[in-house]
Amino acid sequence: MKIKNNVSLSKMNSLRINATAEQFAIVERPEHILQLISSKITQTTPYHILGDGCNILFVSDYLNCLIIKNNLKTKMNIKDCGDHFNIIASSGFEFDDLLQHFLKYQQNNDLRIYGMENLAKIPSQVGSAVVQNIGAYGVEQSDFFSQCKAIDMNTGIERIFTASDCQFKYRSSLFKCIDNQYFITEVCYSIPKGNSANISYPELNRKFTIGKEPTPSDIYSAVAGIRQSKLPDIKKLANAGSFFKNPIISIEQFSKLLLEYPNIPNYQADERIKIPAAFLIDNCGLKGKKIGDVGLFENHSLILVNHGNATGKDVLLFANEIIHTVKNKFGIILEPEVILI
Repeated sequence: MKIKNNVSLSKMNSLRINATAEQFAIVERPEHILQLISSKITQTTPYHILGDGCNILFVSDYLNCLIIKNNLKTKMNIKDCGDHFNIIASSGFEFDDLLQHFLKYQQNNDLRIYGMENLAKIPSQVGSAVVQNIGAYGVEQSDFFSQCKAIDMNTGIERIFTASDCQFKYRSSLFKCIDNQYFITEVCYSIPKGNSANISYPELNRKFTIGKEPTPSDIYSAVAGIRQSKLPDIKKLANAGSFFKNPIISIEQFSKLLLEYPNIPNYQADERIKIPAAFLIDNCGLKGKKIGDVGLFENHSLILVNHGNATGKDVLLFANEIIHTVKNKFGIILEPEVILI
């Protein structure tokens, strides 16, 4: 493993921000992590662990740090454990590769094991999915998370984290809060055999015939189709997926909103209410707004796009204007879902 200097990251982030890393290293095996730690560079130099770059914003053009690119792809196993299946994967695989691998396994063995197919086509590595606790269409990865292995970047000691250890919350986890202290190397998901299809999400439910249970592959294809119709292809239009979290507010605050917006979409979130951030942005008249090369995607207001040569600062200024506008109108503060570097 080599540490390189002054490496362009423009092709390693889906917003295509033209940032440069002062130092850069690629991890392809767990021992590469230990080499970095033993070299003391992680103790003397600020560093950031980079997945596939689909949920980050490089704010600065030049990053005075070490970027550690996760390319761990040594294991992808499926194990029949009686009443459930375990899927064990190295953290550098694309999460969607894991889903497709399990769907193909089911098809080859004439099985119907429902679970994570609702998470189809979310751009994320397996390790990043844990950090961010990705979710969509009524499912979060934490619903099936069993454990993960991670190396402490301070000591080089490997630790196993259970679901409770990870402190999963909406689009968050322990790993997101402690900021790169651990390098996740391997993740295990446990999928019960007795699950039924989860098509309760209205937009997904409308895709299927009443009384006929779809297969996991049917659900995967339906979710993939919905996402394709609503979200821009990152290969064609630079974006970082959903830029903001959907805010979760108190029932009292929601009751006040209902007086003015009786048709406001909402979802129960424990004892609080989740409101689609896109609804708030649209009702501020911001849909399709553009400043320079930064804009909101015309089909979905949660997506900030780079139409050309926007800098990280351009994107952040644009995002802050949206936050300010929504706060002034609704009294709700939007939080970025993307990680700012």
